[in-house]
Amino acid sequence: MKNNLTTREIKEMLADNGYENIDSETIREIREISRRDKLAEAKIHRAARKQNREISESKKERNRRFQKLCRVGGTVEKYFPDILEFYPNELDEFFYSLFFFNDEVRQYIFDFIARSNFKQNQSVKGGGASG
Repeated sequence: MKNNLTTREIKEMLADNGYENIDSETIREIREISRRDKLAEAKIHRAARKQNREISESKKERNRRFQKLCRVGGTVEKYFPDILEFYPNELDEFFYSLFFFNDEVRQYIFDFIARSNFKQNQSVKGGGASG
């Protein structure tokens, strides 16, 4: 049903369905019902669009996370090719053991991570990272 039905259109619709001699109050009520139906349809449509946007953003975020995990996993595999043969508990043990090197190696790892994070923050802010 279209919005803003004219009196003539309402009378024609009613006549097509066997109703004749409709008073102006009934026509006004029909026009109000039509207006409310359109408002309800619009609200439902907006809610559906909002939900679709949220679903789309959720999928995009999952894809970004998945791609990041693949890059990290690919890098780890590049330097430790046999890592794919590890069982999950062996993999946990391997990474856990990385942090039990001597103090000098552990400090180097933490410094490297800090520099990497600093460079990423600088590139996000638009500043160049000199190193």
